[in-house]
Amino acid sequence: MLLIELTPLVKKTFAVMSRHWVHTPSNTIVWAANSVVPGEELPGVPNTSLPGQGVVRVDESFVASVVGNMKQVGKIVSVQPSCLHIYEPVTADVVLGRVVRLLPNKWVLDIGAIQHATLHIDNLNIPGIQRVRDTADESNMRQWLDVGQLISCEVKQGYALLTRSAQFGVLNHGVLVKVPPCAVGPSTTAFANLDSLNVHVILGRNGWIWISEMRNPSDTRETVRDSASPTPSKEQLQAISHVAQLLQTMCAAGERITLASILSASERHLEPGCSPKT
Repeated sequence: MLLIELTPLVKKTFAVMSRHWVHTPSNTIVWAANSVVPGEELPGVPNTSLPGQGVVRVDESFVASVVGNMKQVGKIVSVQPSCLHIYEPVTADVVLGRVVRLLPNKWVLDIGAIQHATLHIDNLNIPGIQRVRDTADESNMRQWLDVGQLISCEVKQGYALLTRSAQFGVLNHGVLVKVPPCAVGPSTTAFANLDSLNVHVILGRNGWIWISEMRNPSDTRETVRDSASPTPSKEQLQAISHVAQLLQTMCAAGERITLASILSASERHLEPGCSPKT
C-alpha cells in the first residue's frame, strides 16, 4: 500500500469532498485534528495495537483506509467513517438498487456505492421455483428484471447482492428518496408500515428510501415475477408525498433517520385519519 504525505491543501480538499470540516468564526474551513484520509499513517499508535474498522497494518505502521475520525479503544485502533454520500456495502444490509445493465447470468445495479453491485441469477428469489437456473432462465433474464427497474435486495458479500425472500423484489408506484448513507440510523428491520397513512417504507442502508402504498396481506403476487400493481389513489399518492417531504425535512434538520424516528415524526405531523397536505 502506498503511504502518502499530505499537504494542508490536500487535506482541505478531502475535507470539502467528505463534508468533514469545522467552521471557525471567520467561516474558514479547518481540518479536524483527529481526522485522517485513506493512505495516511495514523500518528501516535503503539506497535502493540490492533487494526480495527477503517485501518490496515503496513509493516510497523497503521494506515487509514477511509476518510474519518481516528479513535482507539483499548488495543483496537479504528477510523470512524465520516458522513459521505457514497455507500460502503456491509454484509446483510438491506439496500435499494437500480438495474443499469445485464451481463451473462447477472444484473448490474447502481446502489450509490463507489462501484456497481451485481445480482447473480442464482441469488434471485423466484417464488415457486426451487431448482438450479438453466439456460432458458438466462436467456429470459429481462422477464425477471430489466434495465431501469428499482429493486430491494440484501448485500451478500462485498458488492454481491441477493434477494433471499419474497419481501425483496421490484418496486413500483412509489417515491424514492435519497439521503446520505450516514443519515440512516440502525433499525431492527428495514421494512415498516405507517398504519395511520396506509404507507409502506423500506429503509435502505445505502440512503435510498422507498415509500409506497401498504400491500394488502391477501395479495399473493410474486414480487419479482409479477411487477405490475394497481396505481395508488389520489389520496394515497398524497400520503406518500407527505412522507417523502417529511424525510427530506428530517435530513435537512440533521435528524437521524430510522424507522422509529419516521413513525414518531409522522405521528407528530399528522393525526391518524387526517389527510396530509402537500
